[in-house]
Amino acid sequence: MDASTWAAVYLDTCGLYEKAAALNERTLEQKEQILGKKHPSTLTSMGNLALVLGCQGKYEEAERIHRQTLALRETVLGKKHPDTLTSMGNLALVLDRQGKYEEAERIHRQTLALYEAVLGKKHPLTLTNMGNLALVLDRQGKYEEAERIHRQSLALRGTVLGKKHPDTLTSMGNLALVLDGQGKYEEAERIHRQTLALCEAVLGKKHPDTLRSIGNLARVLDNQGKYEEAERIHRQSLALRETVLGKKHPDTLTSMGNLALVLDNQGKYEEAERIHRQTLALRETVLGKKHPDTLTSMNNLASTYWNQGRWEAERLEVRVTGTRKRVLGAEHPDTLASIYNLAYTWKSQSRNAEAISLMKDCVELRNQILGPEHPHTKTSIEVLCGWESEGDKFEHLD
Repeated sequence: MDASTWAAVYLDTCGLYEKAAALNERTLEQKEQILGKKHPSTLTSMGNLALVLGCQGKYEEAERIHRQTLALRETVLGKKHPDTLTSMGNLALVLDRQGKYEEAERIHRQTLALYEAVLGKKHPLTLTNMGNLALVLDRQGKYEEAERIHRQSLALRGTVLGKKHPDTLTSMGNLALVLDGQGKYEEAERIHRQTLALCEAVLGKKHPDTLRSIGNLARVLDNQGKYEEAERIHRQSLALRETVLGKKHPDTLTSMGNLALVLDNQGKYEEAERIHRQTLALRETVLGKKHPDTLTSMNNLASTYWNQGRWEAERLEVRVTGTRKRVLGAEHPDTLASIYNLAYTWKSQSRNAEAISLMKDCVELRNQILGPEHPHTKTSIEVLCGWESEGDKFEHLD
């Protein structure tokens, strides 16, 4: 790896995405001029540029470049070359981020089959792709298969790499997350605590992976209603990330948002609103106004308004829904979550016909995109049935 590529990777790791993208663009341009557009090193720079664009939330451009890189690598290196398989996996990941789950899953399965054939079932890259497949299954609500694959990946990594290898710890954390998503909170909490202890011992208390484990543990505590401990851990995580990564790093902003959420759950609306506003302002500056994480912050702020019965909630929810439709697409799961929330706000304003009509759209799209068995689909159906019969009340957020 040349010096400019190393520098770009460093900037990317630090969350300095604009600088990383600019450096990758210059490096790519130079390599195209000196080595040619089809040189393997040029194709590596293309892939790196696509990765950092994905980190900025510029998914369409990232997808386009990943597809170009994949096509060129297939032509130059062959369909079974490891670098070609890397491009396949990266394309699947950016499709996943856009909510294009079916295509992402299909490509992950193809990539996994090729990795197994070319490198073997126990190769680290094969195991990484197993984990990525499990993650996209998780996001579609295919929890049983996702859990099964995560357990297989964890067992194989423990055998091949060792129980304390960072990749093994990643598998542990991912397994805990899918358990959390199924409401298996006790086992999820236990594994998160084990993962955190191992990360602290192996990587150190200030390593980014350790800080991620801290945040994951706090989330499962929050989901169980253990708000005081969750808040305490979120504050620790935020303080450490500010020190280690900086106040403007995307992971730090994630910690800020998570802290605000647990404060909101406790009814500490004033502090939650203040932190949501700070997070939103920083994400707009660092990531841009249309980045998915920025829109998540806007959505969370709207929820805090809604919990306080403030009229600003609707205005913000309409804005988030419209922006998500334009940026992520009308069928993206985050867009559907915004539609769900806006329908709830209209229902609270006694705009019953509009609310029911919007919730019907949400049910139809969630059934189509996520499937009838996904928890969000089931929740939407239950809410719609309740409204149509003026039955039970349901919570605002899913």
